[in-house]
This record gives sequence, C-alpha cells and structure tokens, in this order.
Amino acid sequence: MIPIAALSPRFVVDNYLRGINLGSAWSGAEGEAAIMQMLLLEVERAQAIMGIHFIRTRIMTWPESTLVQGTDYDKKGLLVPYTPPQPGQQFYGLTLHYHDVQAITRVRLYEGDISNVHVFETIPNAACTFASYQEQLYVPVESVAAPDAGVGWAIDYLQGLGALPLEVVQWAALGTAIAVLGSAGAGRDVGAGLGSTELSMDGITERIAYGGGRYGSVSGVMYAGPLTVLSNQRDDIDLSRLRFRYQNTIGDCVDIPPDAIVPVQPYEQTVCTPRTPPALTKY
Repeated sequence: MIPIAALSPRFVVDNYLRGINLGSAWSGAEGEAAIMQMLLLEVERAQAIMGIHFIRTRIMTWPESTLVQGTDYDKKGLLVPYTPPQPGQQFYGLTLHYHDVQAITRVRLYEGDISNVHVFETIPNAACTFASYQEQLYVPVESVAAPDAGVGWAIDYLQGLGALPLEVVQWAALGTAIAVLGSAGAGRDVGAGLGSTELSMDGITERIAYGGGRYGSVSGVMYAGPLTVLSNQRDDIDLSRLRFRYQNTIGDCVDIPPDAIVPVQPYEQTVCTPRTPPALTKY
C-alpha cells in the first residue's frame, strides 16, 4: 500500500510522460494543478469501480460549533437511531452509515436539548468494539448512564484506507497520462478548431489527427505510439477483480489516534473451542 500523498503530477510525468514535450499549457504550477485534478478524478473512478474508499475522510456527527469543516473535519455525519435496551440486553448493536470505516474516534449518546444546548453523554472508547465485516459498533449497555434519555448516537469516524494499492496508483497514473497526451496532442499546432492536418509531397501523403483518447481510436493521432502503449498497460489492470483483494482491508494506521476504536477481524471476535471427536464404537 502506498500513501495517498505519493500521488503527484511529477509521478505521472516522470514515469509515463518522460521525454515528451507537452507544451507550456502543461508546465508550471497551473499545469501541475490540472494534472493533479485528473489524478484525483481517476482515484474517484477507481473507488467507484472497486467499491472501496481509498481517500481518508474525517467524518464528525454534530461537531462542536468551534470546529471548522475542511480544516478540523471533512464531512458531517448523521445520527444513528437509538433504541432503548431490552431486559437482559448486554450490548447496543449499532449499524454504521458508512463503509470502509478504519477507526471510530468518538462515541456520544445524544440526549436532547436543554436551554437550546445539545446534551451528549460520551462513551469511553475502551468499552466499545467495532466489528469490521458486520460494520457494526457494539456499545455495552452498562456503559450508558442514562439509557432512558437517549435520542440518537453521534459517532465520529475515519473512513477510507488512507493508502492506495500499487495497482490503483498505476491505473490512475496511466489514465491521467493518456488524458494529458490526448489534450496536449489536440492543442499542438492546431488552429481554428482543426481536427487533423495533411501534407502531400512527391506522391507521399502524411496525415496527422489531433486528440484521440481513452474511448476512441488512437490510430494516426499525434502521440499515437505512447497512447497505444499506455492504453495497453492500463487495459491489463482489472480493478473489478482486484476489489476482492482489498475489501475489508485495514488501512494505514499512522494517522489513527491511539485511543480510537479500530476494526476487529472475525478471528479476533470469537474464541474457537476445539471440537472433541466422538468415541469410536466397535461392531
């Protein structure tokens, strides 16, 4: 797994566009910013194809008014419905609103408003368990001081692996390189909206088309050679099959707080008791 920060315009240029003069439009800070936006778009497409969130997202449910969205957190969450416990019930089983949750940083029980002030009861993280495959949070009933006052659960999450598999990095970089080459080729020596140019001399005719790209034919277009090579490399990466390798994978834990509730794998949730074989009977 490679950190998200490893993705950069320089990675695309150095690995897939080396030695190609893309023109002034794709150089400098503005050109690199455009390439970076293409890279992030390709990662978003990879997430949709694989059904996995790679980009780390900080989600807070009913954050304090002093916190700023985009700086202290990325997205607001929704309350998880609250149901009072039944007699003899030991745990609240909370079904989360989000997939690929890598950690739960805070669990609070919303108990309504008093004098227009939201009242929350914070549950100790150490008392809770997060099952990865079921995507459920288990809160001990005994850890809630006022179970009859509950209205909803306010849970703060860290969603997304926070890292990229090498195959996804290559797939996104190849797609970006193809798009850049197609756009750069369309802008080279073309004016007034021309789509192609043709030169005939001594019975030899040379015709060059501009543009091309991911969905069209690259035969005869400018940068046809690099476009064909990159397209073939990208076609070899099947993200729809790779998703089974990385689903329910625990991501990079570097930026996860030490007291957060991290997913528990199935083999950690149950203790297997060896089965005693039946006694043999002679006939």
